[in-house]
Amino acid sequence: GGNIAGPIDLTAIYGFAANDIWAVGSRIFTNSHPPPNFFDSSLAVHYDGVRWREVSPAHSRSLQCVFGTSSSNIWTGSINGTLYHYEGNGWTRDSVPLPIPPEEGPRSNVVSIAGHPAYGIYLLISAQRGSLEYSIFYTYQRMGNTWTIVDSSETTLYAAWMSSSGTLYAVGGGVYRGSGQDWQGVLEAPEYAIVGIHGTSDDNIF
Repeated sequence: GGNIAGPIDLTAIYGFAANDIWAVGSRIFTNSHPPPNFFDSSLAVHYDGVRWREVSPAHSRSLQCVFGTSSSNIWTGSINGTLYHYEGNGWTRDSVPLPIPPEEGPRSNVVSIAGHPAYGIYLLISAQRGSLEYSIFYTYQRMGNTWTIVDSSETTLYAAWMSSSGTLYAVGGGVYRGSGQDWQGVLEAPEYAIVGIHGTSDDNIF
């Protein structure tokens, strides 16, 4: 039960306890004047152990990832590069500086958010500039109140996770390990891309 109604699509989930779970995705709207046939807008929901309640940020595109270090420090990002921060009293919009001139028309997506309370928070952002047929994947670290680029790569990355030792892992065409500044391949995907990663320690990763 809860206050969530209408067609929705959930894409990511993160929790701190059985009564403190967050999920994000999109609310789907039918377009009365297609094409396109449908529109989407950002959707964030919270489970308190009894019911799900919508706690969406301001209107944006579909939210793709969610991560937090506590229930008053939640981050979520969308497919149009928009980033939101929740500090217990609602969402505020944040911005990530892309190293691409605006006139070149960068298209960016917040791919994944990962981190650990002891080691900080990291972002993976894909950006496509101009007529390039490939994306550049940037790794950002939260330093103070700003996001700072610590790595860029043409290696496709779909998700990231940080272990309790502070080691950052990412997946895409394989499994990669690093500090966020120097990715090292530890497993090549045999046939298909890997799109998710999580674990409990450096020795227990799925």
